Amino acid sequence: MQTQDYGNIRVFSASNHDFEEFRKAFIVGQLAKTLVNELQYTDSVYLDFYHNHYEIDDLPPIFHLSVQQIGDRGRNSTIGGEKIVIRQYAYQYDFEGMLKLLEYAINHKTQIKQQQTVKRNPSAHGTRSFLSIKDEEIQDVLQKPASESLKTTLQTRVDRPILANEPPRPSGSVNYYWQNNAYHIFHNTRLRGEQEKKDVITMALSNIYTFHPLYPMTVIFDSPASFYVVNPHRRDKETGAYLPSTKQTIEYPSKIDRGKKIEAISSDDISIFFRYSYGVIGTPFPARLLLYFSETDTLIQDAYASHNIKSDTLRSSVSHAEIREMKEKPTIHDFTTWKKQLDFIVPTRLDKRIGKERKHQELSLISYAEVNDNDTINIHDFQGERLTNTITEIQKNIPGEILRIPSGQSEDVSIQKKIDVLRNYQGPEKDLKLLKLTWALDDQQFHTYAVISEFHDSIIYDDIISYVRNPAINVIRGSFRYNEWQLFN
Repeated sequence: MQTQDYGNIRVFSASNHDFEEFRKAFIVGQLAKTLVNELQYTDSVYLDFYHNHYEIDDLPPIFHLSVQQIGDRGRNSTIGGEKIVIRQYAYQYDFEGMLKLLEYAINHKTQIKQQQTVKRNPSAHGTRSFLSIKDEEIQDVLQKPASESLKTTLQTRVDRPILANEPPRPSGSVNYYWQNNAYHIFHNTRLRGEQEKKDVITMALSNIYTFHPLYPMTVIFDSPASFYVVNPHRRDKETGAYLPSTKQTIEYPSKIDRGKKIEAISSDDISIFFRYSYGVIGTPFPARLLLYFSETDTLIQDAYASHNIKSDTLRSSVSHAEIREMKEKPTIHDFTTWKKQLDFIVPTRLDKRIGKERKHQELSLISYAEVNDNDTINIHDFQGERLTNTITEIQKNIPGEILRIPSGQSEDVSIQKKIDVLRNYQGPEKDLKLLKLTWALDDQQFHTYAVISEFHDSIIYDDIISYVRNPAINVIRGSFRYNEWQLFN
């Protein structure tokens, strides 16, 4: 995660892996600065980018557009001035779409404030839940032709952004700049017969997936499975300009790319190492080692297989094609309401150790119902001074094997975190409702409680779900916790 400022534009970028999309957020930030200057807009703008590294064909970019008070880290705030806030979650960021929404917001701030509410979108990382106008209104903006101001902005050249704590680039090194929806690979040099240095274009690409400076070479992936190598030893005989390699393609790549280790093994040769993302549970993920030789412009697809080396393979006869087909792409679960969140919970097996033996128990959610003010415990017990005592007393009646305090935390610290969630919550008046959940641990029934926000249509607090370790429950935890107010740290 990183934040960069460009005048009145603040850009936040987040990614789980080191892909170039993380850096492209700051290209959009610089374009946004050009656009607001063109429109003479001087108020603050916050652009939030979260990279979805799963390539899912039917999941378009998800946008949220609002006008609100927001803190430095993108959290909702009750102090400070209002900002235009635009969020994008995508596999490949939509530069023009982001700028269209910014231009629209500058001209329609009052209308946006009147229409915005919490918008929840299912995603590969849980539910995206933020204050926003509706998706239909966003799509109307995106489908309109680009204005003259926007067309002018898209002509702007933006060089590859430098990240915080990153050393400056050596003079004459290979770099790229974005302009007119293309990435131009260049190096600054003096060509034969010329007196002045200039930027000499090696090639232009429609996308840069990852960019790897490996002095003296540079490796540029334009997709998860294809790349070019720019080597200063390969030049145009007439001008001396660098020439790229032919496009190299990795056969049978992993369906989900979690990054590759790319190294120069000489001044002309490169190794590429990665692991497949899929494998049988309990078995190491298979590995691939590719070798590229600049002199012959040749890619060895698998150095292990070519020398009969078994590298963490699932079985001796497994093929890369079989590995790649072991699992489909990630499923997008819809947790956009609190009912969908609870209905997704399925019976889960818990292991209880008795001496040297393990006992298997099944935990099931039997039912849930809204609590009214006449019940023994109601929503008022989760507010004000009663809160600490309420949570402490409820947890005394929950089977101990379910409450697993996070490693490194005391029980008091864990309870305090839950208390802070409710105390720090900022929402409309009378927004919170209380649910009573009935569970069964084998034949033993017990009750817990969950606080829901009707405004968010989401659970914001629960007594045990955040403790239970279960694949299905793990999936929905993000939907409970990370909403527009980002209640958990």
